[in-house]
Amino acid sequence: MPDPKNKLARLLLGRILVAEGALSRTDLERAVAQQQSLREAGEVHPFGQVLLDMRLVTEAQIRHALALQRRLGGSDSEAHALALKLVVNGVIAPSLVVSKLDDAERRRVDLEHILTEEGLASEEVLRFVKAQPDALA
Repeated sequence: MPDPKNKLARLLLGRILVAEGALSRTDLERAVAQQQSLREAGEVHPFGQVLLDMRLVTEAQIRHALALQRRLGGSDSEAHALALKLVVNGVIAPSLVVSKLDDAERRRVDLEHILTEEGLASEEVLRFVKAQPDALA
């Protein structure tokens, strides 16, 4: 049975690359299908390696996306959980939400405060996203 965390990691890496403009949704779907085909053939390859082997992204793009992925999953705090949900739900681009997460931590205010203050997400959108199931569950 596939590990749900690996599925989330692949999903998040793909969504980050799409949101950052490094990968099209069509190419993301092709890469997911390729990884599944490899898995069915008994070969296990990290999703980033599949993307590189298919020449869909560069190593630099993978490194950047993995850095964002690590930053989003870097803590069990409410702010990190919200940041992850915002990315998974396609509300805010990964680079932007990580930047605002850093701003919130630096200013010692809630991420929600930063997002609403800067007009990046309304209170209604934040309530909706927060009500979504935990992305890591």
